[in-house]
Amino acid sequence: MLLQIKVQLRSALFYACVFVTAATTMRTSGQTNMNVVAVVLGEEIHLSVLDPPATLLAEKKKHLDMSAYQGWLLDQRASALLRYAESILFARYAETAEVSLSERDIQEYLVMQQRASGELRGIITQKIAAVKLELAINNLSEERRRELSNRLSILASHPLAGSSTQESANHETKQVEKACLFLHVRNINRELYRQYGGRVLLSSLGYATPIDARRDYLLECEQRGDLKIFDNNIRQKIRELICKIETGDIVEGIAAERAMSEKGLPQKGVAPERGRPLEVPVPLEADVPQTQKVPQTENVFKE
Repeated sequence: MLLQIKVQLRSALFYACVFVTAATTMRTSGQTNMNVVAVVLGEEIHLSVLDPPATLLAEKKKHLDMSAYQGWLLDQRASALLRYAESILFARYAETAEVSLSERDIQEYLVMQQRASGELRGIITQKIAAVKLELAINNLSEERRRELSNRLSILASHPLAGSSTQESANHETKQVEKACLFLHVRNINRELYRQYGGRVLLSSLGYATPIDARRDYLLECEQRGDLKIFDNNIRQKIRELICKIETGDIVEGIAAERAMSEKGLPQKGVAPERGRPLEVPVPLEADVPQTQKVPQTENVFKE
C-alpha cells in the first residue's frame, strides 16, 4: 500500500502541470478575445484564470477604495501566476533532473513522524483525562462546565485521539501522503542547491529552501522562453514576491550545506546570519543560457 501511494503521488506531482494547464485551456476555450498574460511551457495563461472568485471580488470592491482594490487584485493575480509557473516548471525540473523518492526515505521520515505522533498522542490523552476528571466535580459553575466541555470536544476531535481502526488507517494514509509530498519537494530543493548553490532560507519550522537556486532556475526558464510574462505590472509584482522573505533566517556557505544535508533541517551549532537582505542577483551574460531569447518580455528576475 505504501509503494502504491508513493507511486500515485509522484505521478500526481510530476504531471500536475498537465491538469493545471488543461483546466486553464478549458476555462478559457471560446474566449480568444481575452488577454494572454503569460505562457508557461507553451501553455497560455489568461487573465480570468488568475482572478479570485467573483464573491470575493465583490466583497473587496465593497470595502476597499479603487486604489487599494487594484493593488489587492494585482497581488492576487501575481501570486496565482507564480504558483502556476512554479508548479509547472519545478515538476518539469523533477523529471529532467530525475529527482527520485526512495522507499527508505519515506520509511525514515514516517518513523520520525510516528515518534512525534506518539508523544503528542500521550499529551492529548493526559489532557482529556484531566478535563474529564474536572468535569466530574459536582459544584462546577455552568460557565466552567461549558468551557471544559468545549475543550474536551476539541481534544477528542484530534486525529490522534481517535481509537477506531478506520480512523487510524485514515490518519496513517494521510501521514504517508504528507511524507511523500514533503520529501519530494525536499529532494527537488536539494538537487537545485547541488546544481546552483547560493543561500538557504531556514523557516521558523526548520524547513530549508534554497532561495537563490530556485530563483536561478526560474531565471533560466525565462531566458529559454519556457516562461514568458507579458503584463508589466504582474511581472514587476512577481519579482517583488520572489525577493520577499517570509519568517526565517538566511544561511550560506558551510551552514547552507548543512541545512541542505540529508535531513534537510538546520543543524545544531550553526549560527544563522540574521537580518541579511535578500538581494536580486544580476548574472553575467556568460552565466545565462543564450538559447531561445525571448524578445517579448524583460527578465522577470533582474533589477
